[in-house]
Amino acid sequence: MNYFDDIEFIHVVKRISNQNSSNLLNPKNWWGIGLMLGEGQVGKIVSDSHPPISLRMPFLYLVRPGDHSGWQVVNGASRENRWFIVSGPRAERMVTALSELLNGSSPAIYLERYTELVMIHQQMLELYQHQMPSQSYLLAICAEEFVGMIYKLKNLKERKFPVYRLISKISEQICRQPESRFDFKKIARDNHFSYDYFRRCFQKYTGQTMRNFLLQKRLDHALNLLHNSSMSIKEVSDLFGFPRQTDFARFVRRKTGFTPLEIRKQHHWEIEG
Repeated sequence: MNYFDDIEFIHVVKRISNQNSSNLLNPKNWWGIGLMLGEGQVGKIVSDSHPPISLRMPFLYLVRPGDHSGWQVVNGASRENRWFIVSGPRAERMVTALSELLNGSSPAIYLERYTELVMIHQQMLELYQHQMPSQSYLLAICAEEFVGMIYKLKNLKERKFPVYRLISKISEQICRQPESRFDFKKIARDNHFSYDYFRRCFQKYTGQTMRNFLLQKRLDHALNLLHNSSMSIKEVSDLFGFPRQTDFARFVRRKTGFTPLEIRKQHHWEIEG
């Protein structure tokens, strides 16, 4: 089974409108995450028998199977609606996890900042429109980054604490230089935090364990090098410290379903085609 076979993208959409929209999504076994951007308020249409719920923009909303809601204009407000609809176990886990961030009975997660989310969604939109089969895994990676970013933005106040400032610095270093060696126990000890506390805070901040976060960034960087650099597969393998090229090949195949050579050949074929 391909590492990303547990999520399928049904739609990735951006729509700007000041018109009412009813039964916009009409999902069956689909799950979705959306951004409603703009100034003013919109009404969430739950059903014909239920009055619209007025929501202040900007906010993030979730879509679950059987959700037939739409949107209603309030005082002529224009909105930019961005969303992606997905199916599969990973999609369900994402939406279920984000549901825990909802405040009481509110159907929305209000965001003070959303620029980072728009950037990720725009990348997803471009990937979805191009529909390159060999790069479909990038959509799943973007979706995970999207969810992780939501957790970061919701934890802005907590991030003022020293441990979150440290984790922000370390996570940025990992993103810039994922091939570097990171001794998380030493980092925690040198900064006077217990390793267990540091580990829990890291997962809360990024939405991933330290190991998974590091491996994901290394995989992203390795795939980028295979696609866009002249480095040999052995050079890429050596860069990330794999003792043998076969170990690197197994790692990439386990994560993507393809060997490094297959990934490189597919990319060349797309360019030539």
